[in-house]
Amino acid sequence: MSFQTLEALAVRTRVARVDLLPRDFADTRRARRVRVLLGAGVLAVAGLCAGAAAVTGGHVTQAQDALATEQSRTAGLRAEQAPYAEVPQVQAALTTAQDVRDAVEQHDVAWYSYLDRVATSSPPEFAMTSLVFTLAEPTETSTAAVTNPLAVPGVGTMTASGQTKSQDTVAAWMDAMATIPGFAAPTLTNSALDPATGVISFTAGVTLTDGVLQSEQ
Repeated sequence: MSFQTLEALAVRTRVARVDLLPRDFADTRRARRVRVLLGAGVLAVAGLCAGAAAVTGGHVTQAQDALATEQSRTAGLRAEQAPYAEVPQVQAALTTAQDVRDAVEQHDVAWYSYLDRVATSSPPEFAMTSLVFTLAEPTETSTAAVTNPLAVPGVGTMTASGQTKSQDTVAAWMDAMATIPGFAAPTLTNSALDPATGVISFTAGVTLTDGVLQSEQ
């Protein structure tokens, strides 16, 4: 037999493999393999869960640390604010005081200025015996304006009493009062001559308009 024939027979020959192990043994082997795979899967899942728990725990710890830091900072800020707790009360008191001051100034009169003007505007032959300024309350209505529609509305009155030896001097004094800013409608109340001395005693009134108020100047 030639070498080529042997080679052809070797190639064409098929080897028959026969499994002589019992069928139960093969099933047991497959079951064991499945259990190994399942165990590996369970271990993998457990590892993933442990990793996720570790990551989550780290995030929770970081959040707790951040919360503790913010709470500490908030407590520090509150402690710093404590010394300034009375500031709003002081500001409210200052605002109230300013409102009161503004209300007073709106209805205030520089009396010293008007006393000087009355004195410098009076004629030389005139002697002042009494001078009374009366300022109405802001809510009061002028009685003269109610009883006499033609009366000049005012915020108060000035009542003056004096002595002179001439009715012309009385008239000149009243004309001089009418030229003072804030004074209006000088009115002679009474006038009496003393024959023994020749002295005329008189009383006159002047309406004070809102021009006398400092808020209007």
